[in-house]
Amino acid sequence: MQINKLLVLNIALLTGLVGVIVHQKYFQSDEITGSRWACATFEEDFITRGYRRYENISDRSVVVFSSDRDMYIFQKGSLLTKKGESKEYELVYNGKYQVDGHALTVDYQKVSWNAQPTESEVFVRDMNSYVGTKTDFIYKVEDEQLFFFNQSETEESNFICYRI
Repeated sequence: MQINKLLVLNIALLTGLVGVIVHQKYFQSDEITGSRWACATFEEDFITRGYRRYENISDRSVVVFSSDRDMYIFQKGSLLTKKGESKEYELVYNGKYQVDGHALTVDYQKVSWNAQPTESEVFVRDMNSYVGTKTDFIYKVEDEQLFFFNQSETEESNFICYRI
């Protein structure tokens, strides 16, 4: 009688363990689902004509992977012109994402401007141009950090974010 109870308990524990493994493999798509990350970027030394008027562009972003497919990026930053003028901006990207191993594809579906920088048509056009495009990254989560690398391995679009 005692052996039967022990056998039933072991079978129940084994079934529970198999259930957890199946759930993690098939229903919890990746390690970033449900997470939020703070990122900051700083760009300078522009070579294209539309951006040569800027000394630098700095921004802070919050990237939220709100479900296993939906994400949004809140971005707030400033454009510093060569004349010393600061032009502030704030926007939100809504999109979908897909993970395959450590490959991340972001599909930008909508941009909403809370504040557009004045006299910065090229910058605004470029930010709007993300809508309808997909960007491929390689990502890695290490402790409380999220590393993004682009597929072509060029340095200008590699960046790091921190879990919040």
